[in-house]
Amino acid sequence: MAKPDRLLLVIDLQVVVAPGGPWELPAIEPVVDAVTWLVDHHDGPVLASRHVPVPDSPGTLGPFARQDDPTELTANAAELVPGLQHLTSVDKSSYSAFRCAEVREAAQRAGSVIVCGVETDCCVMATVYDLLDAGLRTTVVPEATTGPDPVSHDGALRTMARLSELVQVRSLADVFAVGP
Repeated sequence: MAKPDRLLLVIDLQVVVAPGGPWELPAIEPVVDAVTWLVDHHDGPVLASRHVPVPDSPGTLGPFARQDDPTELTANAAELVPGLQHLTSVDKSSYSAFRCAEVREAAQRAGSVIVCGVETDCCVMATVYDLLDAGLRTTVVPEATTGPDPVSHDGALRTMARLSELVQVRSLADVFAVGP
């Protein structure tokens, strides 16, 4: 079991990226299974973020939100995927979940964070960098993350692994064998 004082942070694992969703990600089903396993076996706090871009979002997310055709998105697109809908969640309109006060406070209380979710090369990586900047020990679980394609996903994991003094990229088995 992972140590109970670690925050498990599930990033943007929403209906919109699930099979059949308008932003469906390749290989998302095994990621959902891995995240569900993490949630079911984690003894500590768990928090999920939901990516909800709005047209007046700061930075680059505003133009991103304005380019979407609202008719393409279903009413439940922002909901967490089935099996994770019971999680406490916070809405974010930035790439990094750490910009949400609730995530920041929970992460600082815990002192270290296990990160999973989507997309590895975008919201996951942005969150990891903010966690590191805050001095928080961070673990990323590769089987429980994915990106738009294998090259982007693997590149992001390699980039984060280069920061091994600050962030650990550890398998699901490793996280629960020795803790983050």
